[in-house]
Amino acid sequence: MNREEKNTAIEELSNKFNSYDCFYITDFSGLNVDQINKLRKACYEKEIEFTVIKNTLVKKALEKSNNKYEQLYEVLNGPTSLFFAKIASSPAKILKDFRKNYKKPTIKAAWIDTEILLGDEHLDALASLKSKEELIGDIIGLLKFPIQKVISALQSSGDKIVRIIESMSNNTEPIEDKPKTEANIKSKENTDNESDENADDKNEELKSETKSDNKTEEQADNTDEKKEPSEDKEDKTNNP
Repeated sequence: MNREEKNTAIEELSNKFNSYDCFYITDFSGLNVDQINKLRKACYEKEIEFTVIKNTLVKKALEKSNNKYEQLYEVLNGPTSLFFAKIASSPAKILKDFRKNYKKPTIKAAWIDTEILLGDEHLDALASLKSKEELIGDIIGLLKFPIQKVISALQSSGDKIVRIIESMSNNTEPIEDKPKTEANIKSKENTDNESDENADDKNEELKSETKSDNKTEEQADNTDEKKEPSEDKEDKTNNP
């Protein structure tokens, strides 16, 4: 690799350090080519970028990067391989699974969201880390818990609440509506009866007045009849 190729490799590696929030520096010593290729394939399936690289290039790329990686310089010795991942726990899970059959790779250091972990003893802790999506899900779950508890309580006593509401509704309607309606009906009936009685009284009065007028007319006719003979008598007297 000439100088130009080295500079290109350093530039590309530096960009990766800036782009990824998580990367592992590991020791792959003791693995042969077939084993490394098997590890590479496992990483590819989990969308993890795996590369074997020289320590000098790694140090120069770290120095050129935006973050402060000074603590990582001390682990840049011996065979070095890098794991770049979007999910912090993914490389650790790959390593745990791979090391069921092989002793390597071991972790020299890990950069997790600006935090540096040194040593292979952090493997289990790294493998148990949750992704950002999982953490957000947990937070949402915690926020939802009180609401779910209330909803569960309401659901468990839902029938009771419904019965109470129905009971309240049934007690409210007869007291407020039905008596008022019956009272209105009775009041209306009484009003109608009074109107009918008043009409009957008026009819009786009219009949009584009519009878009285008829009686008066009859009396007048009788009086006239009585007067007529007297007049005839007077005529006879005046004309012998």
